[in-house]
Amino acid sequence: MPEWSPLSCFQYGRIVESFLPLKELDKSDPDYKAIAQNFVNVQPGDQVYLFEQEEGGEWVRGYVVSLPTPSDFLAAGATLDRLPENRVSVAVLPRSCVEVVKEIPYSKTYVLSPDSLPPLPPESQGLTDSFLDEIVFSLRSIAVYIFAVYSMNHYSLFQKLKDIYTELNDIRLQFLHDLLTREEKMLAQKQVAVLVNRISKLLAAVVSNDVGGYLAISSRDEKTGELFRANKNPEKMINLARVAQNQLFSALASNFPVSNADVSFVPEKCPKLQPALPSHILVDFKSVSGSSNVVPKGYDGITAYMYLRNTKKIITEAFSITIRPHESFELESISAALFKNISASEVENTRVYLVAVLTENIRLAEGTLPSIRKGIGAGVANITRIFSGKQGHLTAGQAHQFTIKLFGSYTSRNSQQPSIKPGMSPLTAVASLMENNGWGELVDRIIAGSSKGVAVNPRAEQITLSIKELKNNKLLDSIDERTSAIAPIRPMLYSPLEPDYSRSYLTVSKCNLVTGLDKEKSFVTVEVKSPTQGLRFSKGTNEDPRKVWQFLTVSPDEHIGETIQIFNIDENAFIENEYLLFTVYLNGNSLGEGRYHLRSRHQIHETKKGAQVEIYGKGSSQVAAVAFDLQYVGKKYNADPAVATVLDWKKFYNANLEGNYGSLIQVLAKAGKVELGTAVKFFPELLRTFLEIFNESRAKKLLSLEIAAFESVVRLLDVAIARQDHYSYVFADFLEKNKNLPTVGEQLLHLMASYFSQVDTDWNSTGRALCRTSYLVLKLAAACHVNTAAFSSVGTFFANSAAKLLAVKQDSLLPDQLLIAESLELWLDVLRDFYDDALVLKMAAKWVDAIGLQGLGAADDAPSKKKSHEHRMIVSKLLFIRRLLNSWLIHTSSIETRDALMASALKWALEVVLSEQIDIDAIRLALGIVLACDTACFGEDRLFHDDSKQAYVTAARLLPVLGETFRRCLVHCQKNSYLKPRRTFTQLFPVAYPFPEHTIDSAVNSESFCEVLIELAVLIAIHAKIGRANADAMSRYLVTKTTSPAYEVLNGLLGAPGSVLDSPTKPFETIRWVVSAMSANYYPAGKWLSLRALITEGILSLTEFVYPMAIRILPPPGEVDRFDVRVWHKYLVAIMRCATAQTSSLEHLHDMPRKCCYQLEGDIRPRAAGLVQSVWNSLGARCAEKTAQRFALEKCGGFQTLFIADEKYTVVGDVLLLCFQRNTTCVDVGVKILWSMVVDEWLNKHSLEELRRLCIVSIYEIFHAEMSYSPGPEEIVGFISHLANSVRLDSADEAHRPVMGLIEELSAYLENLNELQKIPKDSEFDDDRMYYKLKLSQYLANVDRPEVFQSFVNDLYQSNLERGHHVQAALSLGLLADTYSWDPETELAACERPPFPAQTAFLRKEQLYKMIAANFVRGKRLEQAVDVYQELLRAYLAHNFDLRGLSYCHGELAKIYKALETVDRVESSYFRIEFVGAGFPDTLRNKQYIYEGLAFEHITSMIQRLLRLYPGAHLINSEEELQKLKESEPTGKHVHVKSVVPYKDMSGDKLSLRTKQYVDNKDLRLFQATRRLAGSSGIQDLWTEEVTYETYAPFPALMNRSEIKTTTVTKLSPVENALRSLSARNESLEDLEHTLLQAVKRTEDYSQLSQSAIFGELSRVLAGTVDSPVNGGAGQYRVFFDKTEKDGAEQAVEAKFEQLVQNLYRLLKVHALLVPDSLMESHKSLVELFGTNFAPEIGNLHLSVAELMDVDKIRETPENVTLDESAGSLHLTTTNTSSNASVRSNSSEPRFSQSLVSAGGRLYTKAMI
Repeated sequence: MPEWSPLSCFQYGRIVESFLPLKELDKSDPDYKAIAQNFVNVQPGDQVYLFEQEEGGEWVRGYVVSLPTPSDFLAAGATLDRLPENRVSVAVLPRSCVEVVKEIPYSKTYVLSPDSLPPLPPESQGLTDSFLDEIVFSLRSIAVYIFAVYSMNHYSLFQKLKDIYTELNDIRLQFLHDLLTREEKMLAQKQVAVLVNRISKLLAAVVSNDVGGYLAISSRDEKTGELFRANKNPEKMINLARVAQNQLFSALASNFPVSNADVSFVPEKCPKLQPALPSHILVDFKSVSGSSNVVPKGYDGITAYMYLRNTKKIITEAFSITIRPHESFELESISAALFKNISASEVENTRVYLVAVLTENIRLAEGTLPSIRKGIGAGVANITRIFSGKQGHLTAGQAHQFTIKLFGSYTSRNSQQPSIKPGMSPLTAVASLMENNGWGELVDRIIAGSSKGVAVNPRAEQITLSIKELKNNKLLDSIDERTSAIAPIRPMLYSPLEPDYSRSYLTVSKCNLVTGLDKEKSFVTVEVKSPTQGLRFSKGTNEDPRKVWQFLTVSPDEHIGETIQIFNIDENAFIENEYLLFTVYLNGNSLGEGRYHLRSRHQIHETKKGAQVEIYGKGSSQVAAVAFDLQYVGKKYNADPAVATVLDWKKFYNANLEGNYGSLIQVLAKAGKVELGTAVKFFPELLRTFLEIFNESRAKKLLSLEIAAFESVVRLLDVAIARQDHYSYVFADFLEKNKNLPTVGEQLLHLMASYFSQVDTDWNSTGRALCRTSYLVLKLAAACHVNTAAFSSVGTFFANSAAKLLAVKQDSLLPDQLLIAESLELWLDVLRDFYDDALVLKMAAKWVDAIGLQGLGAADDAPSKKKSHEHRMIVSKLLFIRRLLNSWLIHTSSIETRDALMASALKWALEVVLSEQIDIDAIRLALGIVLACDTACFGEDRLFHDDSKQAYVTAARLLPVLGETFRRCLVHCQKNSYLKPRRTFTQLFPVAYPFPEHTIDSAVNSESFCEVLIELAVLIAIHAKIGRANADAMSRYLVTKTTSPAYEVLNGLLGAPGSVLDSPTKPFETIRWVVSAMSANYYPAGKWLSLRALITEGILSLTEFVYPMAIRILPPPGEVDRFDVRVWHKYLVAIMRCATAQTSSLEHLHDMPRKCCYQLEGDIRPRAAGLVQSVWNSLGARCAEKTAQRFALEKCGGFQTLFIADEKYTVVGDVLLLCFQRNTTCVDVGVKILWSMVVDEWLNKHSLEELRRLCIVSIYEIFHAEMSYSPGPEEIVGFISHLANSVRLDSADEAHRPVMGLIEELSAYLENLNELQKIPKDSEFDDDRMYYKLKLSQYLANVDRPEVFQSFVNDLYQSNLERGHHVQAALSLGLLADTYSWDPETELAACERPPFPAQTAFLRKEQLYKMIAANFVRGKRLEQAVDVYQELLRAYLAHNFDLRGLSYCHGELAKIYKALETVDRVESSYFRIEFVGAGFPDTLRNKQYIYEGLAFEHITSMIQRLLRLYPGAHLINSEEELQKLKESEPTGKHVHVKSVVPYKDMSGDKLSLRTKQYVDNKDLRLFQATRRLAGSSGIQDLWTEEVTYETYAPFPALMNRSEIKTTTVTKLSPVENALRSLSARNESLEDLEHTLLQAVKRTEDYSQLSQSAIFGELSRVLAGTVDSPVNGGAGQYRVFFDKTEKDGAEQAVEAKFEQLVQNLYRLLKVHALLVPDSLMESHKSLVELFGTNFAPEIGNLHLSVAELMDVDKIRETPENVTLDESAGSLHLTTTNTSSNASVRSNSSEPRFSQSLVSAGGRLYTKAMI
């Protein structure tokens, strides 16, 4: 024998090569058992945990974990609630087929030994860190899901899962072969996360009770797509808020983390007035498609134009692409277009479209024009989502594909009048009202959705483009307009970012011909040029300008709608007047010309509302009119007079400013009223000029001019920047380019502060404008300051004035105060250059305190603009504090300043949280502040380490506040519908307001969650972990009860140092409220396992943190009055529920959910178990020495007693659930606690009944709890064995038997529960399910929980009545009756189902028995009805001698006795059925049942019923095939059916026929089947095999079946066969005789009976028995007794034979009575044969054959025929009475519950072994 040695640790690996030792193994091999016990078949992919190896190293031994087989899914049935688990076995394997991946240490409790197996580690430890392995495990899981949904016939879901599997597998191959770049790997990992999450969302529709985490959605890193992993070092705690945040997005967002991955907890800098650069849109062409290559005659090339527009106007110039006739349309040669500097004002609150227009050049054969331009098609693409400022925008910086569908334009003369139909949508109505004005409005019609004049042109159908938004201005600098492959396209509006040049845009909308011209088959062309030849024209920015521009040719009266650009206006500045010359052509020939005055000196003649130029032809007659628009863009022309005067103020006023400053003030006022465009154009010049005027007026002490200049500065900043923050970059650009500004900074700041200080006396429009521009003025003042000290001095005045403004409580000031509050952060950015950090923080604190709680709760009032402003005050304050915590004050300031900021921030947040006014939005923002403080000082993302640990102590002090806030918010949210399902969600701990909303994935339905409660739960977890990690600091704090000066500001809110955490109740109050965080339904805990795991681990940390404080306040033993059982109960429950939570029970989770939970919290069960044991021991009292030795227990009783039997505070259920963990520590601790409860109960009550009741009720609730795993055989066996091993009692001890009885009963109860759980949900297993539910309900009824049992029995009873199954209805009620005793004293409460009034137990049972008996009678089960009435009689006699009841019972019995004699009843057929194959659940597999079939039902009918009941089952045709299948353990479902007959008692020969039937049917448990053995030639050597089956329950039985208890096989000799055959023959003859005599009694005219079928049956039976057929007939049995010496069996055969002769004799007399005259000869022939064939017996029995021949005499005295029957009746009564007396002597024994008896105790036996 080779030596085996244990390995030092587990070697985890996977099978890489098949090893199938059992595949060809012959079961007849003598070594079969030994091999099968040590080897298993393994396949590639199976996991192994090796713990032992053979001396040579070639063989290893370990655990093998295999995936479920197909048969497991068949047995699981049509449900995904509990998929088959992995198969675990211990086996020997060759090392060559194993690839070792990693080593896993043994459990700390395991001692290395060759004699014991190490416990299997959690499978989560086997999951490696490799992302490739994670993909593989995901594929394994999906394979299981795919097979399951396919077996459930969910084919559409199957297809979706299959597609995901394929996509995941493709990614796996890319990782396996290292085909991806680093960026591609990151994206692929994110895509894996999306696919895995999508699986869970798809499965939600078919999973109702998810125990294994199949619907689990794990939180993943948004950057890498990997699962989060907790750090073992508590100081580097993982960012739990990030985990929770990503949990929310993973579960609710559609494509996370591929999208929405940029959500941050760090607030963006206040965006107000920050330089926001315009967008740039890069368009790259991908493809152009069309279905026709036909070109028109004269085709001369194509030009395509692309531009951007919104719903109202064009916003960019066009990008042109020209393709010459000889050139192909190759996209590679086409440059990309970059639309530059698109102002946000043009894309806000509107839709943005990319427009494509295709035109072609056509050469003319005739006419003045050589060629014309015609439109081919146009199309648009809505690209609004490209802009990153839009809600739901696409990812910025990434290319996104768009398609433009192109359409042509046509005109129709027979156009219908537009109309609006009822019910038409507004957009459709607008489209229907649009007129078809031809080509010029084609784009407008396409945008509106109108189909008028819109058609597909097959020459160009669609363009595919790639579009990307750019925000990087440096990119623009690298683009050369001439040589680059990217063509820059300018905006049409003035942009300060564009070079300053003058240009005009000309749009020709239409050319109207005068009447009289022939418009049929005509086309009109318009050209424009400059008479001086100086101007140039172009449509596209990248197009070469032309001297003459030809607009698109259209039909007469058709709109043109083309816009071009006019260049070189500045080059002709020396010409005072500039004109445009329009030429109109009709059919290519010149029709006339017209001129428009374009410019007069410095004035461009723009057309505000359009204009027309008249066209005159030959003879100076008007032939047409061209409608057009002209727009000028630039600074050189059309300047505002007031602006021009101000800019040149020195020329007009500097010489005598003192005398003319009043006029200058008026000019300044006019300049302040210019429109936005002018203010933006001349902003730098105007602002510098205003500052110069302000400086000059201050120098010359012109106060009114100084004020006017200051107000001009404010007004300009307000109009150009503050009201239009799109142009804030203009201000930034001004400060950057103007360094030597006038030194007026101190004066500007002082004036602004003065305005603020006069808020309560003089507040005007300038003050309001200052509120809008305060940051701009402050920044401008800082840029203009000359002395830092002076500026600092004024800055203090400014800060105080601002605080005064913020503190005023006046409704009219709310908008202005809000503007200030939103600018505070920007102020600090400026002031930090002039003050140290401490003074800056004091300023900020002064402003925050000035705001106070203004606006808190205002949003909950009636919505109004005022309330909105008021609420935004508190919001702005909280966002300001949040930004402070992420500013330089945290990063770089001194420790003192940092601590002051942390303490102040917490104080401000707690003021909101603790306010009586619950404002959910404000509380969420305040919680974000708390999170920012936590993140700054603790965890992996911390900014600093607090060496004093005051921040950590403060975090722990916040726990009671957070717990109480959770409770208040939970109640508030429940009352105000916050927990209702919705279609949007917001990020956790939001950093902006209003909170940005995200749309929930369409695959997610009806999810209820509440962000604020999740945030609170996460913060509780964070603070608990901080407190636990700094336990030493907390201990010192509780001793010293002091805190640092910075944090003393919190004492008013948190209480004096130490007073709260050291109070008798507060720590427990925190636990009390926090326990609700585990049980409240404020998020889908069964799906969001990452969030649940971190909350569970956080609560466990909290209980550990509280433990030292709890022990300090524990009263001494015996002082029960001081002991608060309520809070200690919550404490104990909280600890145990952490250990038993779904995320803690790792073994019951599927692969990926298990890995997710394990990486987040590890295996926390040992921690929880250790803590609960410590707490339980602390609550107990030390046992006396004798008691300790007797029960092997150190502590019990004390305060522990309060948690056992008290219904309100019992922890028995939680302790049992702890015992059912698949974790050694939990089981050990749980059993120890349960054993202490057993000892306590025995010592105090000398009885375990109460504990038994609590255990059974608790176990029932454990198994029936939703979203909770049910303990399986492994957990049950582990629990029972541990509990039994904990019993150290001597067998003679009086407590030994009750204790072991309790263990046995719990084991039986658990086994039944386990069997019920294993039954599939399919309807085919309803009977099995009902059977176990009844058994379990009985347990509950026996422990004073009858309501479940009563309800279930009532449902069963009503269901059977509706189907007419009266016998089953009676048996159902019998189960309920068995739960009551014949007690006339005990009062029972009223029962609703079934309905019974309040009555005594006797009356309740009496009423039930009467209902049972009545149903038995209706179902013609008279034997059972007799038994019921007789037991009722005995009850009357024994308990109350109710004469009325006795009379009723005797009367009913009389009726039944009569019916037993007279009523014909048909016999049911019976069948033995055996179920084989893994397709059946354990409750049926390899079990045998006796089934009661229908009356006279043939076996083929029963087979068909079974095959319909169990779809897919196969019929086993023979006993030999059955035996082979049982040995091979096949998959699928196999059924063997065999007919059986009830056992007949051979000893009842002296009984009459009806009496024998009564006795046989009374307690029917035995059934027989006989099989003829081979080799017999006749009756003399006929040997048979008789199989007798005994059932657990008698028939009739519930569900018409009973499991076979024992099987006995007997070999019958020929004599025994003869005896049984004759007995059966006699019984059939007697039955026939009884039927005939009953018919004779009921009729007077025998001639009618002679014509009936029953007489024919009599004749056939007599002929077949009396006559001697070929086989020898009845006379052949004489061979057994026709001898001198006969043994007992042979004598019995002879007696049976003589009984047969007697039966024949009586039947012949009946035959003589009924035979008609026509058949008289036949009768005489039968009598003669009878006399001949049975002569010896006739002589022995003294029978007269002659009497049978005298038919007339028989007919004269027919009463003689029935004489023997009367005796039989007397005999029946006597026998019946004596027989029934022994039927049921013990009335206390349950009568009907025998139907629920079956084989059991398997798990208990296994546990005992």
